[in-house]
Amino acid sequence: MTNAFLFYTTENYIKCLFFEKCVMAKKSKYEKNNTITIILVILIVIAIFLSYRNSYASKEFKHVSDSITGFKNNSVIIIEEPNIFNLEIKSNGKIYEKNKDYNISFDGRFVIKKTSNSSIPNSKFVISYDVPEDKELAALVNKEKITFTELSSISAQVDPYSTIPTAVLLKQIINEKLVTQEIANSKISVPESEINATIQELTKNLPQDINLKDLLASQNITMKEFREEIENKIAFNMFLERKIPELKVNDTEIIEFYNQNKESLTQPEQVRASHILICFQGKERCETNLTKEGAQEIVKNILEQIKKGADFRQLALQYSTDPSVVVNGGDLGYFSKGQMVKEFEEVAFTMQPGQVSMPIETIFGYHIIYVTDKKEAFLPELDQIKSSIKNLLFTQKIRDNREKVDTYLNNLTEKAEIKISELLN
Repeated sequence: MTNAFLFYTTENYIKCLFFEKCVMAKKSKYEKNNTITIILVILIVIAIFLSYRNSYASKEFKHVSDSITGFKNNSVIIIEEPNIFNLEIKSNGKIYEKNKDYNISFDGRFVIKKTSNSSIPNSKFVISYDVPEDKELAALVNKEKITFTELSSISAQVDPYSTIPTAVLLKQIINEKLVTQEIANSKISVPESEINATIQELTKNLPQDINLKDLLASQNITMKEFREEIENKIAFNMFLERKIPELKVNDTEIIEFYNQNKESLTQPEQVRASHILICFQGKERCETNLTKEGAQEIVKNILEQIKKGADFRQLALQYSTDPSVVVNGGDLGYFSKGQMVKEFEEVAFTMQPGQVSMPIETIFGYHIIYVTDKKEAFLPELDQIKSSIKNLLFTQKIRDNREKVDTYLNNLTEKAEIKISELLN
């Protein structure tokens, strides 16, 4: 199974490895990265990857090679195929360069057009390409398949605001698969104690009313599968530490970090709240055509339903325009001061658990806030956050040794057999 943890980040927990930006770091200003949200999203991605586990190409490509006498129809060649790989234009032993000698576009078929300074001759040349029998095939990594469905599913979870180009996302997935394949061929043994400690740490930081087993069951994930994913994540770090010794994190570093950063590790006063967002025209990240007046009518209707005892989560799922509602049901988790937009924060911290706010307008639209809990400031014990600190230090070492990590990944790429659809190239 692929290592879903690579795609997520949180202040004290899981850190991104390959991505310079991660979806959870790109969430809107009124959202908070919290353990329950992270676990929920991880579970969804685990479910995605479970459906593609051991997905290897069993079918071959059909190779097509045509001799063509010059470009026709305004210097355009049409390939009536929904998906092709390894496009090549060659003449007298010379292979012409895409984007320099020709461009490719797709409108249900491939359209190849000469550039203005193209050196492709008007005389005879050969165009060749491979047509996959599996039209869904996006890429092959040492014969392990990545389909367009898989890619779009990952993209929807990792990058709901579409801030990461598809080509960049695919490169990170390929890198991750290459390392995972290397791990499968190595003899990495993860201590049970480390797996248990990581799960225990995540469990301890869940809200009191959330049970890990119930959370897993809600996403049709078994505890065995979840443990495997934790094991994969730890194995991934262990493997890179073997390949790049500078990445290794020892207990002395963890203790030193804890003692030197008690102030920043102290959990400030926090509020846990859910919200329903109704955005309207002119607001940030709003993709509806709703007017401000229309939004006010919807908010009024929601508040009337709340007064009659309607379930807040169900209302959020029904009405909220916040993209993350499908993952968290409107629950923003715990957040401290300075993590939300000012108007939202000022109201949330004056409320008591069980209270529902009147509509608050921010740069994102109208919010209805439901406060569910409050926490006083406290400093966690080292054992509670040890694996989190280790992950953080590991990530910092990845950043500090980026050149060595990139060299290792580039070496894997050079040795690998990688094919990418021309739809993505």
